[in-house]
Amino acid sequence: MLILLISLSYNRIEYNPHIDTMISNVDSAELVKWNREISGEDSIFYLGDSTLILTRFYFTYGMTKAEDYLYDYFESLGLETYRQIYWLIDWHYGKWNYDYLRWHGIYPGYYVVNDTLIYLTSTDSVLYYTPNGGNRWITVEEFPTIISGVSVPAPGTLYVYSQTGEFYFSDDGGNNFEERDSLLPSYIMSMHFLTGKKGWLLSGTGIVAITDDAAMNWDTVETGVLMSRDIYFTDSLNGWLCGYWGKIHHSTDGGYTWVAQTSPIYKNLHGIYFMNADTGWICGDDGTLLQTTDGGNNWEDISFSTANFREVYFKTFLEGWIGGTNGKLYYTLDGGYNWEEIQGATTTFNGIFDTGANVFFCGERDLLLYDNSEYVNRNFYLPNAVCNIIAVQPGIVHPDTTVIIGAHCDAVDIYGHSYTRAPGANDNGTGVNTVREVAKILSEYDFDYTIEYILFGAEEVGLTGSEYYADNAAQEGKPIRGLINLDCLGFDTLGNHDFRLYTDSTGGEDFAYLAVDIISLYSLPLNLTILDTSSDPMGCDAYPFWENGYLGILFCNDEWGPVNTIYDSIHIINPSMHYNMTKLAVAELAYMSELSSTGIPEDVYTPITLKLDSPIVNGSHLSFTVSGPENTPVKITLYDVTGRMVHRVFHGALHDRGRFEVRKKFRTGVYFLRVDSDIGSASKKLVIFGS
Repeated sequence: MLILLISLSYNRIEYNPHIDTMISNVDSAELVKWNREISGEDSIFYLGDSTLILTRFYFTYGMTKAEDYLYDYFESLGLETYRQIYWLIDWHYGKWNYDYLRWHGIYPGYYVVNDTLIYLTSTDSVLYYTPNGGNRWITVEEFPTIISGVSVPAPGTLYVYSQTGEFYFSDDGGNNFEERDSLLPSYIMSMHFLTGKKGWLLSGTGIVAITDDAAMNWDTVETGVLMSRDIYFTDSLNGWLCGYWGKIHHSTDGGYTWVAQTSPIYKNLHGIYFMNADTGWICGDDGTLLQTTDGGNNWEDISFSTANFREVYFKTFLEGWIGGTNGKLYYTLDGGYNWEEIQGATTTFNGIFDTGANVFFCGERDLLLYDNSEYVNRNFYLPNAVCNIIAVQPGIVHPDTTVIIGAHCDAVDIYGHSYTRAPGANDNGTGVNTVREVAKILSEYDFDYTIEYILFGAEEVGLTGSEYYADNAAQEGKPIRGLINLDCLGFDTLGNHDFRLYTDSTGGEDFAYLAVDIISLYSLPLNLTILDTSSDPMGCDAYPFWENGYLGILFCNDEWGPVNTIYDSIHIINPSMHYNMTKLAVAELAYMSELSSTGIPEDVYTPITLKLDSPIVNGSHLSFTVSGPENTPVKITLYDVTGRMVHRVFHGALHDRGRFEVRKKFRTGVYFLRVDSDIGSASKKLVIFGS
């Protein structure tokens, strides 16, 4: 494995007025406001409404709101922002994986209405819909139980059922839901509606509930299939159900009587699809696939593979798909006798929907779109996917080498309130909001190295987000100059502004020395204790980077306080501590990323001012005025857009007037005119049209 490491040979830094300006731009009031919002004290405006972020536990709806809220913020700064998606293998071990445990599912039910309108149920008890094919998911309703399935058989008509037998109905597109008794004594396994009113529910014990009036009234029938799994009707009379041990039953009277059909296998059956009352397929465990052409009087065993299949669908009598657990998805063009495996899927499929233009394959953490013989996985847009939020600011001189500032976004209350209330104000709302403030300030400048602002997901369940990022970066050989990890920056009951800086002992000490110099040069009221990784087991997001050979440091407050509890609220944060830690983070990142000579914004105040007669020079006559204290030695230089000096305009003492004229031919392009002195600098961007 190749890892490209870049180590600093530390030299004492010098005072930089531009970095001083950056530090001065840290907004204490803004940090307090953001801390209140991220911890659920004040509301945010989200999807057209006012709402509170009451928890940031790693797969709750509160986490979804927080991620969207923060993602939009970084985008508003003009930064290229994206989500890096990963899945958990087991939170006890804190690992990520794409296959294991996925079928336990976070999205157990989908219904695709058309190419743009899709509904899905989530194990966080929320029904979502997307009006644009999955680019944005919007909450329809939050339910008191874990919901498992949704059906939309007619415009505006929604049916939703839960794992424990509750049933909900809406006839106004989900604006209002009414709970209706399904009369089923156990879990609802499947639901099938032909119209807005006629439908069937199937329980796990083989009881069928039948309605003709949109679930106002039900008739129940016992079928004798003790472990039933799916029900399917081709019309108001003909239907089939299947279950464990190869059980298949058929009804010809709308579900009121059921007759067992002869099955050629003894495997567990899970999914049914019929083209019409004669031709159909049933799939199940261990590669099971059965086909009938006479309504089930005879079933042919055309099983293949060893996958555990869950859904089968045929677009025509020859073209079809079958999906199973762990991303097993296959395609046939001969009615199911020969199959081709489709790559790119990673989940257990629980729905296949044909909209006419496209086919959607819906899984518990996948949304796969089949379009023009191409399969595109849109799981990056699912609302509760565990993710790192990454915003990128490209470097000017070394764009391939990255400096990272990161903080974990999630929060937990170890005493059981995580799903409803985990404020995480200090741990790690302070870190998150420092990253935001640093990005707001530094995004106005150009730096030699690329900066990535990262909010890591699921840190509280095992450093999973940072581990996923660091492991993949190491495998790719990604050059990372260094990491600044921020975790708990505001707890300071003694008011002495003590904090700890942890670093590895193989080169990261340079970044620690840098922090010491910054505190001294810029008179920050912070008291620093430097520790190396041997001092602590280090349950922080810097640890996976150290493990992979990358350099980095961790900032954290000296006192821990009520972390990982419901009491980690805005009220325990010392605003002055958080304010000064944010100033330190701004300067640390600015020095590590190296401010570009062309990257000074035009509105930065210094004792030296530069005023162009015009920012557009048409010809070879450039005129401008430089003001500052009389007799100040200055250097005035013209650079091209790459930072290369193209003309030294003046080097000497500045006089009162400070009027300069340059008559010289330059190539057409973008340039920077820069004035440097011991007391400050100034820079202006201009466009020259050559003559």
